[in-house]
Amino acid sequence: MTYCSYCGRQTELREAGVATCIHCTDTVARNVQGQLVAELLKATAEFENINATHNRPSGCSDESSIAQEKLRRAGSRLAEFLDHGTIPENLK
Repeated sequence: MTYCSYCGRQTELREAGVATCIHCTDTVARNVQGQLVAELLKATAEFENINATHNRPSGCSDESSIAQEKLRRAGSRLAEFLDHGTIPENLK
């Protein structure tokens, strides 16, 4: 028998390879989703701010390209979680 990584209850369940009891599964999912949405909002704001500051079309500077890649990555991470339940390694 293993113990839930979050609350310490005994469990046989695993969520993305991490021992998680039935009581904590929903809490963990909401927490991960919230973090991924916050990451997407931050990346969106950064991208928009850079493009507004430079007053050029998006993608015209290295800084803008980096921000656009962060935005794409944040959107992909959220979509992977929502579509497949994939929890990014840094959030496990």
